[in-house]
Amino acid sequence: MFYKSMTTHADHTLWQDVYHAPCPNGCMAYIKVTFRADGAVVLQFKEL
Repeated sequence: MFYKSMTTHADHTLWQDVYHAPCPNGCMAYIKVTFRADGAVVLQFKEL
């Protein structure tokens, strides 16, 4: 589920989308997606 959009601390022009999603083990995951200007996509995961 979409949670929020935010800019990075280092660059206010670089946006990230944050999602909360259930994992198969019953925990919730925090998923952060960054779309860089060069076309790269950065994914970060952590347990909530």
